[in-house]
Amino acid sequence: MIMNKKDKFHEDWIWLRDHPHFKEPNNKYSISYFEHGLLIEVVKVNPDTLEIDDDKTKNTKVQVWLECGGPVIDEEDGTCLFGETYHDWKLDTGADTFEQAIINLAELVKKEYGEYKNE
Repeated sequence: MIMNKKDKFHEDWIWLRDHPHFKEPNNKYSISYFEHGLLIEVVKVNPDTLEIDDDKTKNTKVQVWLECGGPVIDEEDGTCLFGETYHDWKLDTGADTFEQAIINLAELVKKEYGEYKNE
């Protein structure tokens, strides 16, 4: 079955929210830090480079950029440090829409941290 983009976006959002990479280990409540660790920027970029150009007149294409990371874990007791998350540069991504940026982020998380069974 071919999934439409809105359904894929929703499925990937839930998958990311529930991914073990974004959860505190040994937490009986299984709290996700995905949304807490997600930074969203809406920027204008140079369409030729997909980067922000020093010459502002060249920045005509709107993109959604995402940065994300998991919880900062205390190595002694395995708990999250005061709800802190870190910037995982391997997950930096972007796209022309928020939905596509989330789909891209899910692909990066699969590549870097693997699949899991979403229950």
